[in-house]
Amino acid sequence: MEVKITMTEEEAQSYFEMDFDELLEADEDSIDFIEQNHFGDLLIESNREGDERYKLWRNLDCNGGGIEVEYCGNYNGYIYNTVFTK
Repeated sequence: MEVKITMTEEEAQSYFEMDFDELLEADEDSIDFIEQNHFGDLLIESNREGDERYKLWRNLDCNGGGIEVEYCGNYNGYIYNTVFTK
């Protein structure tokens, strides 16, 4: 059975050990990232703990800006879903 999970901002910042306000205020050209998606958004961090995976994205300002955390694991049928946005 699929269960919808969410994260609070505090939980997400604690998990990634990152201040999201600082990430949002940073110049896009100076941000270290792993890869970009087809929209150009930046994958900042990707973590795997057993069968669970979390991804932290910094959306480009031209795409509306913001932060997204995605989760993939046994709680949602191993499909990436957004669990936090800012």
